[in-house]
Amino acid sequence: MSCIDFYIDRKLLVALLLSVLFQFSYADGKPFDVETRSLGDIAKKVERSASGLVVSEHDATIKAEITALIDQIFVNVGDRVNEGDLLVGLDCTDYRLAVELSDADLQSSAANLSFAKLQYQRALDLKQKSLNSVLDVDTRKTELASSRASNLRAKVVKKQAQRDVARCKITAPYSGVVVERFASKGELVNLGTELIHLVDTDAIELAANIDPLMAAQLTESAEYQFITQQSGQKTRFNLSFARVVEVIDSSQRSSEARFQFVGKKPPVGASGKLRWSGGSYFLPQRYISRQDGRDGVFVLSEGEIQFKDVGELKVGLPVEINLPANTQVVVSGGNDLKSE
Repeated sequence: MSCIDFYIDRKLLVALLLSVLFQFSYADGKPFDVETRSLGDIAKKVERSASGLVVSEHDATIKAEITALIDQIFVNVGDRVNEGDLLVGLDCTDYRLAVELSDADLQSSAANLSFAKLQYQRALDLKQKSLNSVLDVDTRKTELASSRASNLRAKVVKKQAQRDVARCKITAPYSGVVVERFASKGELVNLGTELIHLVDTDAIELAANIDPLMAAQLTESAEYQFITQQSGQKTRFNLSFARVVEVIDSSQRSSEARFQFVGKKPPVGASGKLRWSGGSYFLPQRYISRQDGRDGVFVLSEGEIQFKDVGELKVGLPVEINLPANTQVVVSGGNDLKSE
């Protein structure tokens, strides 16, 4: 709290008329005292809330990529796994045989390709000696091209067979917790059959549906908390603002905002309230003055009194004002101020 002896010279007022600041004095021009207090001491910080849900960045149902019998399931519901851990093993007998067959076809096509190259070279030599026709050379050239294509196809078939063998071992694409098992040992699965539901419990965020106008005002500097019930008690988690999804939900007329947890984290799927406070404060109307038909508040800044317009007042409700917490608000003597 401070007391300030304040007097405004009328010549100085003329020089400051082009400024956006309003200078004030008593009507008779005599010095006077005003009392100020910090905005943070006399006003309540504006708190807003919205419903929130903890979601995982990685939440997938692992499916079979081939048709085969389940040979072994290595995880149970609730197990925590690391990226690359084996989840399900499929009977791979037929697919290993397919690799052997494709390897034999590849060797055969490689032999045919070598023979076609030799035949084509012989045809060229005989042509130079005028011992065969152009048709013979073209025939050998076509056979060589066909052999090359067959060899390339055999290589691709072998790679595909090897990929199918690799698909017999289904591994975790990321670290997480097994939430569901959809199949059992000995069951025949097809392409696309659901096997394991895996949720990443480390890479999580809070998703909240917020009014688009409020979503546009979210900043990284505000204080955010997620409040949820755990074991019958309210638990608070600190958050940091991440981003706003730039699409408005047409059914709820809301925007989705995402927040990241700072420190401890709640379980995936937890629901609760997102609460945050930014740079706004609720100021009681007793600190509001009226000047020239406008409602506002007097503040002290750099040794000068300024009048801050607060817009239209609502009966019985505090005024939302967006100023720093250390702003010095005139709390007494302000009613005697007037604009020159």
